[in-house]
Amino acid sequence: MGEVVYQYDDLDKTHNSKSGLNLSCICCEESFSYLIFPEGDTEHYRTRAVVFDKRYPSFTKPLAYLSEVLADDHLLFDEFHKKTLAVRGVPFVSVPQDQLIHGNAKSLLVSQAEVGPNDTIHSDVVKGTEYALLFAIPELLNAEIQMFYKDARIRHSLSSLLCHALSGPDAHGTLVHANISHRWLEIVIVEGKALKYINQMRWHDQNDVVYYIAALLENLNIDNNPGFEFSGSAYLPELHDHLVEYLSIDEKQIAGGDHARVLDLRMIGSCV
Repeated sequence: MGEVVYQYDDLDKTHNSKSGLNLSCICCEESFSYLIFPEGDTEHYRTRAVVFDKRYPSFTKPLAYLSEVLADDHLLFDEFHKKTLAVRGVPFVSVPQDQLIHGNAKSLLVSQAEVGPNDTIHSDVVKGTEYALLFAIPELLNAEIQMFYKDARIRHSLSSLLCHALSGPDAHGTLVHANISHRWLEIVIVEGKALKYINQMRWHDQNDVVYYIAALLENLNIDNNPGFEFSGSAYLPELHDHLVEYLSIDEKQIAGGDHARVLDLRMIGSCV
């Protein structure tokens, strides 16, 4: 019997969940989504949160993509950036978009055990702590983008690429998990200094996933160090071709074009 404590405005709720996953018994509560830690392997889940919605009371797959849980992109971040939610004593601080991230991402949610429930997270937070970052990608909702992200191989490849990018010897932080769906990007990092660089992301084209990924990877190039390289062999060679095929983007645009220093993903994949 796992105890889940919700803090919602000035109202505290305590609910004893049989499994920690099946929330059908709270269907009568507010229509907002809840963030809870699932029962089980606490080491594996210590920085992971699963988004639940009253419309999905039987959802029991904590590793599934968040897009499978939420039917409304606006539900979580439109409401939670105004609220404070604590789960089992672990504070979740919802940070307005303009405080931590530049561009069109809807918001950023940060969990960190040493931060008070009303504190604001900044890029100079204490090193050595883990953060779970979730932010929506509302721009990636047109048909072509959805088709692109439904390819699990591409999602896995991009996730691996992000892991390698923040785990290199020159990185001021270690990325321990990255989960990409066609609506959400989740990253878990160690050492707060890496937040500084994630905050510097720019959206070159709000409807173009190529420039979004390029901007993200570009800004993970810590301190603009020309010697910083992406390592690992998880990159799929055909990723570049998928980008061109799904999005009908001219290869010259990917390799250079008018958008600032857009990276050629084939070159990234060839780095050692």
